[in-house]
Amino acid sequence: MPRRRVWLFGDSLTQFGNVVEERGWVLQLQERLTRRADVLNYGFSGYTTRVARALLPRVLPRNADIATLWFGANDAADKERSAQHVPVDEYRANLVAMLKEIRALSPLALIVVMPPPPVDEVAWEAFTRETSRRRRTACS
Repeated sequence: MPRRRVWLFGDSLTQFGNVVEERGWVLQLQERLTRRADVLNYGFSGYTTRVARALLPRVLPRNADIATLWFGANDAADKERSAQHVPVDEYRANLVAMLKEIRALSPLALIVVMPPPPVDEVAWEAFTRETSRRRRTACS
């Protein structure tokens, strides 16, 4: 019986899902599917849906049994502070286009689209301020 193919495509949340010390989600999935499926991790730290959409044709396998698509954390970056920001309408269009490409090459695949995780904006602001303060101090 051929092994199933599980293809994971995403940003750093996918790429670093293999981190042993953190028992990452990809590692747990691989353990769960041992000897039953090949889990292919195509996670790219820092990538947005804009970049991923252009990369997709080069990394998308044919006939995956399961495919995950997990982007959005970088797309949601503050447009005033980051070049990674992707407007919501473009983010949606990129996801739809990638879903169509996946479906075309893997018509029977179960496709799981995972939304970006929530952010605690107050904690993030405090972290950003503290990180900036440390960098300024280091430069003085």
